Amino acid sequence: GPDAGTFDFTIDDVPGTKAITRQVFATGFEKPVVDYTDLWWNKDESGWGVSLTQQYGMIFAAWYAYDGAGNPVWYVATNCPATGTGCTGTLYRVHGGAPLTAAWKAVTPPTPVGEVTFAFTDPANGTMRYTIDGIAASRTITRQVY
Repeated sequence: GPDAGTFDFTIDDVPGTKAITRQVFATGFEKPVVDYTDLWWNKDESGWGVSLTQQYGMIFAAWYAYDGAGNPVWYVATNCPATGTGCTGTLYRVHGGAPLTAAWKAVTPPTPVGEVTFAFTDPANGTMRYTIDGIAASRTITRQVY
């Protein structure tokens, strides 16, 4: 059906397949005027980005970046209610998991680290303001055309 499938892959010559299911995190009857679902980035800061998925009035953000030591780190905002031209939600650092080529292991519950706000000036441009562990910053973001 339209809500389930398989993900076939090969990583370092190791093939695999995983069952996947669409994650429903919001429902409603009225579609948003602007759907911000896409991969967003800053072309002058290649190497990080944020994936936004919007279902009706809720946005789920998955942000991949690097910590102070240059190690990859993931953050998510699982509940970012859309209001007008953006949203604000709690930001969590994600820990644990397993490579796709290994057996799955339990994930450590995400740690709340701050807050994120997405403010869009138009359907293709905006600002991501955030606080992580008490440090505030912001990034200009645009839809990544691919």
